[in-house]
Amino acid sequence: MLMRIKGTTLRKIRDFFEWLTGIRPSHEIIRQWVNEIGEEYQKNRTVTAGSGIYNYDEQYLRIIGVKYYRLAFLDAITGETINEMVVKELSKEIIKDFLIQSLKGKNVLAVITDGVPQYDEILKVIARELGLEKKILHQLCTFHALKNFSKAIQDAIKDIKKRKLEYTTDYKNLKNTIKLTFNLDNKEAIKKYLKRLPEGHQKAFLKIINDKDITRKEKARNIFDYIYRWLPSYHPSISNQILWIHNHWDNLTHFYENSLIPKTNNNIEQHFANTNSRIVKRTFKTPSGLENYLFAMAAYKNKGLSLKT
Repeated sequence: MLMRIKGTTLRKIRDFFEWLTGIRPSHEIIRQWVNEIGEEYQKNRTVTAGSGIYNYDEQYLRIIGVKYYRLAFLDAITGETINEMVVKELSKEIIKDFLIQSLKGKNVLAVITDGVPQYDEILKVIARELGLEKKILHQLCTFHALKNFSKAIQDAIKDIKKRKLEYTTDYKNLKNTIKLTFNLDNKEAIKKYLKRLPEGHQKAFLKIINDKDITRKEKARNIFDYIYRWLPSYHPSISNQILWIHNHWDNLTHFYENSLIPKTNNNIEQHFANTNSRIVKRTFKTPSGLENYLFAMAAYKNKGLSLKT
């Protein structure tokens, strides 16, 4: 019952408990219950082989005014919370150790992250240390890539107007082309973005999309090359972002080769939202207390997975 009242304060849970049962435990007793549930789940949860495809991300937070980082690792297919950790310092070594701990005994195919540069290097090291014959596929979140692309366009337009530079400020076709590039797995999205483009672009891109002799990933690359060939003509903010996509093309497009691999890290973003970080920050006063809360939440979320007996 406690875990059903997600994102609320301990005192409100106390009041609800009193209304439901007539018994009024103190909020500290409820905190103790949550700690006990979290501790038991960490020690005795059933370990599964996993789907092989996982989400990883970090969340910045403060505990009594002190900066901490929350690391989370989810199964991208089942939604299972596999691991959580709260640390004061964040380094490559800490991330690597956390991911190795999370992946031990698991099937491993792919990990989805945002575009932080160090993740790719860390995953390559982990693949070697875990003795995986094949490398771990690293799918970069396309949502973050498109968000950064939009930000680059905004920055470019501001700079062009401020300095009166001789660049265009109309990037509608560019934005819709890049969105089309990462949505060839969605028929409705293809229609939407094609419709927004000039007739000449529509014909050229439809010819690529309807080509049965090349893969979907190759089609996406051919469309992206329409943008890439004009790299020198764009404002530097936009050119740099296009170059970043070019340099990370393979990691941005694994989802085209395996439909089970999500192209975004939305699962873990939703996970952070569902655990309501603002209330978490006000409620828990120690890293261990917060970790126990997160594992108590995992015990509820993963309720289909029994504890060892």
